[in-house]
Amino acid sequence: MKKTMLLLIAGLFSLNFLMAQSATQEAMGIDQNKSVKILKTSNKSISGIPAGGLLLVPESLNDRVIALDPETGDVIDEMFIDGATGGIFSTPIKVVQKKDKSSLYVSDQVADAVFEFDNDGNYLGLFAPAGGTNPSILDNVRGFCYRNATNNILVCDGNNDAVQEFDIDGNFVTSFTSPGLVDPFDIIYWPANDQYLVCDISGGDDADAIKVFDNAGNYVSDFATGIDFPEQISLAPGGNILVATFSAPSGIYEYLPNGTLVNYYDAISGCRGVYELPNGNMLVTSGDAIYELSKSNTVVDTKFQASGASLRFVTYVAGSGANVTFRVDMSQQTVPPEGVHIAGSFQGWDPGATAMTDMGNGIYSYTHTFAGGEYIEYKFINGDEWGEDEAVPSGCAQNNNRYLDVPLADTLLPAVCFASCQPCGNATEVTIQVDMSEQTVSGDGVHVAGSFQGWNPSSTEMLAVGNGVYEVTVTASEGETIEYKFINGNDWAFEETVPSECGVPNGVGGYNRYFEVPTGGGNTDLVCFASCDPCGVIPVEVNVTFQVDMSQQTVSGDGIHLAGDFQGWDPAASGMTLVSDDVYQITFPLVVGSHHQFKFINGNSWDGEETVPEACGEDNGSGGYNRFIDIPDSDTLLPAYCFGSCDTCMTLPDEHSVTFRVDMSDQTVSADGVHIAGDFQGWDPGATAMNLIGNSVYAVEVMLYEGFHYQYKFINGNSWDGEETVPEACGEDNGNGGYNRFLDVPAMDTTLVALCFSSCDTCVGTYVNYEKLNGNIAVSPNPFLDEIWFVFAETDMKIDIKLINSLGVVVASDENIIIRKDENYTMRGLSSLAKGIYFLNISTSDTGGDSEMITKKLIKK
Repeated sequence: MKKTMLLLIAGLFSLNFLMAQSATQEAMGIDQNKSVKILKTSNKSISGIPAGGLLLVPESLNDRVIALDPETGDVIDEMFIDGATGGIFSTPIKVVQKKDKSSLYVSDQVADAVFEFDNDGNYLGLFAPAGGTNPSILDNVRGFCYRNATNNILVCDGNNDAVQEFDIDGNFVTSFTSPGLVDPFDIIYWPANDQYLVCDISGGDDADAIKVFDNAGNYVSDFATGIDFPEQISLAPGGNILVATFSAPSGIYEYLPNGTLVNYYDAISGCRGVYELPNGNMLVTSGDAIYELSKSNTVVDTKFQASGASLRFVTYVAGSGANVTFRVDMSQQTVPPEGVHIAGSFQGWDPGATAMTDMGNGIYSYTHTFAGGEYIEYKFINGDEWGEDEAVPSGCAQNNNRYLDVPLADTLLPAVCFASCQPCGNATEVTIQVDMSEQTVSGDGVHVAGSFQGWNPSSTEMLAVGNGVYEVTVTASEGETIEYKFINGNDWAFEETVPSECGVPNGVGGYNRYFEVPTGGGNTDLVCFASCDPCGVIPVEVNVTFQVDMSQQTVSGDGIHLAGDFQGWDPAASGMTLVSDDVYQITFPLVVGSHHQFKFINGNSWDGEETVPEACGEDNGSGGYNRFIDIPDSDTLLPAYCFGSCDTCMTLPDEHSVTFRVDMSDQTVSADGVHIAGDFQGWDPGATAMNLIGNSVYAVEVMLYEGFHYQYKFINGNSWDGEETVPEACGEDNGNGGYNRFLDVPAMDTTLVALCFSSCDTCVGTYVNYEKLNGNIAVSPNPFLDEIWFVFAETDMKIDIKLINSLGVVVASDENIIIRKDENYTMRGLSSLAKGIYFLNISTSDTGGDSEMITKKLIKK
């Protein structure tokens, strides 16, 4: 344990030269300047947590928690929690929000405890250890987090060298990690791998590490080594891992999900906390200040600084508000031009003020943000005035209005039929059942809350039918998908945690159960509370390795990710690892027999999601498809499917060099140069510059696949303002009222003819059907079919004739032909040539030795 390490200077407090904090003091939670207080009293600036949430930072010299704006990092409230009054805090380290968002937990390093506060910062009591401090189970407390799929917390214990687990009531459960295995300073859940990352400071002097533990607390591996005194660890929005280190060389380390160090930021020393803002910059705490640090290692702003302050970890807490989406089905109504409105207690009962949005198929929608737990009444208006309001049936009405107890989570209400309690369609009955035999049933009974009853945790009580089984029958519409969850009691604090294997995302990081109502109704499967299986069944997990082949894609700089129902449909959380040429891989432990949907993401946002073909997808309810899998009974390596395809990627043909050329002699060339844009480079007008090779001709060499068909055009400059106008005669329709040049790549390296900008011709000569060149040679017909005729006048000639396609390939030639005056000559055998543009090169040499080259554009029909 790092209890006797050498003193290392972390940095002087800047304004009054307070004594520097040593690593030993940092490990033990001793603030060197604890006697130096800068605040006696301070008034709160805000009440509660705003809908957009807060960033909370404990400040341990003055025993308080500071609140920051989660978007900008600006200070909102310097005394959001006052832990000095009453002597609550000693050295507060980290804030974690309770899962139901009803309160806040704060760990205290020297008080050896986790305290609980309400969302307005009022002290509720000592949460863990229940019954009071106990150094044998919690001593030298640092960071902590929730244990996944439970309401238990995992707390870093420095003096017992373990991560300790406590239940929802603060009772000690067990040592999550074996005592003596680590000297933990912070822990986070890593959803991409269903594992935990722990900052271990037991090594000392650049021998500390970030360690990986599985969901059972077993050591898996070292994620990162060679660092000194890692304090806070956090997940960046893109999936990378950020680590703040206190001792030299201190700074912020950024790692890819595979453990590769990608950046080290050392502009700030003595770092403790780190959090990535939406703008990509990082908030970093160090000593007496909170800084905004860019990814270019530049301090952008000092958000807070006060001599004598001591800032700790940075964590986000969500607002208590919930977004509720109201939906009504008007398919059985005639909607007037004024549209559909909603009126309710939340908007002053104004029938014309709140218009609903037409979502198609007769469904109208409106979303509003409420305080969690609020009671509201409302009704729908087919128009915009009273008299056009619906008559709400008594079965779903209070005071002749619809009603809702707003849940804490964002909620999508079912699309009910106008003036009905049910969706439009045939109503039927569904019996919902749960086995509580492995639970201690609350004295308030067992309830179900769901989309069919307004997500009220206390209004739908289930009846005991024997052997620990509870059930209730509700009304739903045939074909409807209902969502629900069970409550052991009558309040959201006692809701079950639905496993992802049998749930759908609820929008706040958890899952709801769901049931597709069959014709004639039916029963839900009898499952154990908080389980996908009947009671007594132990779920068996196997490792499923997902693979995707990106060989035919340009891989995003944000990497490749997988999103699925087993990881919360988060496009940025589950980074995949490059394991071979263009093949990316990730492994998840999943329950045997469970059914899942997923898809691959090129990047870390939904903008990069693949388009899954219907042939290998399941309807995602949004007009597209997701991949799917039924989990087998053994570890499985899935095939490396091609991104956006049902098949593996085909073997690409050989690449060949294609040199594109354009003649700019008839143009004033832009100061930004000449570029080419095409589907082979993403249609970027400024990405592919062409080089001047002489006589106003610009060229660029590009490697392209043999046999592939491409479109392109030339750009005078580096933006679409300078694009050429390609004539129809040598272009393909671009779908926007114009034309692009085109190319089928031959089985050889190719240099294309230098055509004139915005022309099908070279910059010498003009197109006519029959014309004399230099007064001596006439060529016809144009367009030609199977032969070309030449008529010579005035003198005898010896000529070479070459017919060249648009790729620069000679497809026909006649050489050393002696032509006498007034004779005709015919080039034959051209019927097999493909339709398109050709160039006729005629090299002439008369008996006097004078020679010249004539180039003529022809069209094959």
